[in-house]
Amino acid sequence: MIVFKHLKEGTSLIEVMAAIAILAIFGSSIFLMQQYLFERIMVTQMKLTAHLRMQEELVEYQKNIIQEQLEQDGVVEKSLQPHTKKFSLPDMTIQISTKSNIASKPEGSSDDQESAFKIFKDVHVITATADQDTQNLGQMYQFVYVPKVEKA
Repeated sequence: MIVFKHLKEGTSLIEVMAAIAILAIFGSSIFLMQQYLFERIMVTQMKLTAHLRMQEELVEYQKNIIQEQLEQDGVVEKSLQPHTKKFSLPDMTIQISTKSNIASKPEGSSDDQESAFKIFKDVHVITATADQDTQNLGQMYQFVYVPKVEKA
């Protein structure tokens, strides 16, 4: 039997290079997928934090409305003003605004369309918006009924 020198046992350099190339392709795709998943987890955590902070601010905003209503014998004006609060870790800004008198048309309006909420009186829409730099993290809306109590 003739033994050739190039048919030695073991792997050749070409086989090793091919194995490294295949490992690099699969490894890089796994790392890219892991990076994408961590990015999605981070965005979800930011949105959840923003949602929880918006809820806290809405509760405080509604509490202020109720306190003012009790203190002023039913007249609420100051608490319905827009409110902005900045947070850090993570950095975000929560803005709360109120659209009042949605049940009636503005005075002097030439619009012939009536509001869909014309049967509701003293209904206010409270809007909470969470922003981080130029990215909107979410919005929440709540309808609030604040009756006007006439002084006796």
